[in-house]
Amino acid sequence: MQTVGSRVRAWRARAPLLTAANRVDDADVAAALGVFSSAGLVDHYATVAEDGAAPNAIADSLQTAYAGSDAAARLSAMKSIWAAKTDSPYSAYARSILTARAAARLPNSSDLSGEADAIIASMLSAGLDVQAAKWFGNVSSGSLGWAMLMVGLPEAPGSAAVGDVTGFDAGKTGKRNQFFRNL
Repeated sequence: MQTVGSRVRAWRARAPLLTAANRVDDADVAAALGVFSSAGLVDHYATVAEDGAAPNAIADSLQTAYAGSDAAARLSAMKSIWAAKTDSPYSAYARSILTARAAARLPNSSDLSGEADAIIASMLSAGLDVQAAKWFGNVSSGSLGWAMLMVGLPEAPGSAAVGDVTGFDAGKTGKRNQFFRNL
């Protein structure tokens, strides 16, 4: 099914004749294209885990990401979901969407500030800008998390100094150019 376009794959994600496990990659495409919401994608992976017909490490980690015993356990589960190997850019982005509400449930704590970039990206991927804005105090000026908040929120949570903008990413990966295009 890899030979068809992404729109067909998004349609296939909703096809009831296929098992949920057979539609995981298609569900990722559907979420990345905006056809599946964050809640819809979570429901899909929960169905895969519940069916148990085909083992899926992401589905297994999802429950811990949402209902782990503490913030460290939930964040560890989210990190394993984000880091799971994939060749698909749709799946990589869908994993941020999948964990968005779990990320929003994490405490806004300086203990988690080392993962703030990924947490903020996850929340913003599903439109949780109000929750993401609460992390502004835990990101360093000029960091990726700072840049996402500066361009991703309806109202900038703070001001940007010239040094913050020109120092962003030090021009290494082209992210600075993307930042300026979004201003």
